[in-house]
Amino acid sequence: MAASQLDPERVDIIAGWGHDSPQSGARHIWERWRTARPDQINQWAVYGSKDRREWLTIVGRSSFRQTGPVDRPAGRVYYLDGAHVTDETSFYLAVGEAINGPGGYFGWNLDALNDCLYGGFGATTPFTLVWSDSPVARRSLSRILEQVDDAPTFFGTIQTIFAEHDVSVVLR
Repeated sequence: MAASQLDPERVDIIAGWGHDSPQSGARHIWERWRTARPDQINQWAVYGSKDRREWLTIVGRSSFRQTGPVDRPAGRVYYLDGAHVTDETSFYLAVGEAINGPGGYFGWNLDALNDCLYGGFGATTPFTLVWSDSPVARRSLSRILEQVDDAPTFFGTIQTIFAEHDVSVVLR
C-alpha cells in the first residue's frame, strides 16, 4: 500500500466498478441518466461517438431491470428515426428506441440484435420496421464485415438479419 497523496499517515483506497464502469470522461452521461431517464427519442444524438457508446452501455444495463411481459404482439409497425444513424452505436440506439421507446434496448452488436429478434426484448416477429432517413445509415454503415469478394456491409448484414426473422424493413 502506498501512502495517501493528501496525508502520509493514511492510505488511498481506489474502488473500481468492474468492466462496465463509466469510461474516463463519460461520467456526465451516467449523471444524465441518474437524474432523469430519457423521455424523448434521439437525446443521445448530441453526443460524440465515445459518449454514445457509453449511453448504449447504460441502455443495455437498464434493460435488464424491466419486469413483467415485455413483448408486444406480432404484426406491429415500429418507426426508426434514421436521421442520426451515423455509426454502428447510433444504429443500436435508434433501433432500441424504435422498438422500446426513449432509452430502449434492442441489441448492442449483431449477435445481440439477432438474439432480440427471437423475443423477450419488446417485439414479437413478424413486424414491420419503417426506417426514415435510411440513406444516412446506408452511407454511414458501409463498413465491409469480411475480407472476401462480395462481402456484405454492416448495413446489408442488418437487412439480412431482419429478413431472416421475418421483419419487413421499409427504407425511406
